[in-house]
Amino acid sequence: MKFSLLPFFTQRKKQRNLSPLIQTLQRLEHSTNLLVFSNVTIYYHTQKHTIALLIFDPLRGVYIFEVKPWSFKDLHNATITKEKMAKPQHNTLAYNSMQEIIKKKFQDLIHHDNIPIFNYLILENLSSTEYNQLDETIKVHLPQNRIIFQNLSRTKIIKKLKQETKLHSTLANTDTILGNLLIQYTIVEDEKLHFCNHEQRKFIDTPLQKEQHLYGDYKSGKTSTILLKAIYEILKNPQHKIVIIKPNTLAKDILQKKFLAMIEHAIISFNLDAFEIVTPTEVLNKHLHKFNTKNLIETKNFTIDKKLMKTSFYLGDTVMCDDVELLPPEFLKYLKHIQQKRTLLFVHHANKAQKGYEYFSRSYQNTQRTFQFQKTNPYAKALHLITTLIQKHNTHEILFVANDTNREKFQDDVTSFVACDTTLLNGEKHLIQHNLNNLLLATYNDIIDINAKYVMLLDGCDNINQLDYALQRASHTTYVLYDACCDTLVQLKDKLENN
Repeated sequence: MKFSLLPFFTQRKKQRNLSPLIQTLQRLEHSTNLLVFSNVTIYYHTQKHTIALLIFDPLRGVYIFEVKPWSFKDLHNATITKEKMAKPQHNTLAYNSMQEIIKKKFQDLIHHDNIPIFNYLILENLSSTEYNQLDETIKVHLPQNRIIFQNLSRTKIIKKLKQETKLHSTLANTDTILGNLLIQYTIVEDEKLHFCNHEQRKFIDTPLQKEQHLYGDYKSGKTSTILLKAIYEILKNPQHKIVIIKPNTLAKDILQKKFLAMIEHAIISFNLDAFEIVTPTEVLNKHLHKFNTKNLIETKNFTIDKKLMKTSFYLGDTVMCDDVELLPPEFLKYLKHIQQKRTLLFVHHANKAQKGYEYFSRSYQNTQRTFQFQKTNPYAKALHLITTLIQKHNTHEILFVANDTNREKFQDDVTSFVACDTTLLNGEKHLIQHNLNNLLLATYNDIIDINAKYVMLLDGCDNINQLDYALQRASHTTYVLYDACCDTLVQLKDKLENN
């Protein structure tokens, strides 16, 4: 139903600060199983619709709220008229139109629209006592059981929401419902939806500073969240250019594939020209093109040309640099130089909060995974492990990591003694050039964003950051095989034991 209340509050301005009543509703999330969203936008094709307050109850459904500043004086002297084409504004209510938008989106994305949706009105300047004094013609269109009054306590608000709605034992889960409704908070991973947690949603909603740092443990969803952040910022401002930097071409392609999956799932109109994923080499070569330089930087062992540090360069309005521990410090310094007047985000791996910076405390890593440090003949042991594992597991569930020379020698041994196909991962080649269904043989430079059930690490004494990163690639078991111990292995063993 749509109706207008005229003429007493058509010129009233929006309140800039959240009222105590809205703040009370927001705090419900901290003490209940409800998820609360204020001023949240629903994106659908080329349209976007902002809802003042939306609450999701996993046991009941979706509550949508309109917030009005109407007082007793406004309503006491008001005239109600029904209008079929009324638009949501200060002096109207448009419950049905928003319900139809949500139902249509559910129908398109999950192919049914039987998810319960409940309408409520928040009256910030009207008490329940004042409501009882209103004319009955007003009450017919503003039923008391669907109004959150100014003087309602938190307990009474919860009671009202639960009183008017029934429990639904067959309701779809949170990932399915909110993952399809609020695409700006939805991670798409292997065709499954994962709705962001509170920390991730807060980061997506919060404006970025000129230089900002995001910390989080491995598997805390940092990369997926900055991808959603980029999508959301461009949806709000389609001309805002955002660039994400990944360490190599393979990692770039893996993230590009995830990006396309998210856009396809969302069913939205998106300015693809405003978004780009690049590698450090591509960034530097773009800058060098300004000088018509023929000898562009090669992928490996690049150095920063001094003239790049003395000239400005537009890469994007916002640049997000992922996996900073795996990048040369001089490249990070270069990024600070070119983005000094624009926005720059560095994304770090850390297993504890860093004072003054955003931190994702929740890791989605399998807590039952194991680490086995074995002093042995590394290559003979790895060959034995692979021979045993492929009897019960698919070959793509196994990742072998060593230095480049030993990896190629090991490939010959696998070909001779084990009946399985192998793929030599190359981080500087595109994803389409790799068959990831084979046994994966990689160097430490090649495994960014590569995961497997079982991982074998050899030759791991050279770079502690790379070995630490490699230790997190397995979902089940990591085997660290060595013939002589080193300080790097001792440090990582101590770190794992302390954690």
